[in-house]
Amino acid sequence: MAGDGKKKGPDGPGGRKKRLRKYVAPALIVYGSIMQLGLEQVAAYSSRTLKTDIEPLSLSECEAMLDKLLRADIYRFRYKQERRGSKRHIGVMAEEAPVEIVDQGRRAIRLASTLGFLMAAVKALAHEQRRLLERLKRA
Repeated sequence: MAGDGKKKGPDGPGGRKKRLRKYVAPALIVYGSIMQLGLEQVAAYSSRTLKTDIEPLSLSECEAMLDKLLRADIYRFRYKQERRGSKRHIGVMAEEAPVEIVDQGRRAIRLASTLGFLMAAVKALAHEQRRLLERLKRA
């Protein structure tokens, strides 16, 4: 209030600096969709400069991921918070998904790891396709 004798401004009442409490926000949880308009995409940092203990996957590891992918059940579903009649999603159940793509509590899918997992499976498929094409050419 004007005229109350207390200094007001960016440092707060009485000129004292406000103490900032450390606060760690919980994970962002959204029921529904996150939409983004424009040319920018949602991105995860993946630069080599941000990583350590880097080693390429072997072809046999890629093939093992393909095998796990082929054994995984894929479902169509709605989340409990969504209205009946809303468009259904397609995906896996975290409790049943390959361990490489789930969080520690097996309640969420790690999207960047899922992408890497799928890329490894595609690499194994491409290798198998090339091997079979070479066999056909020799036959």
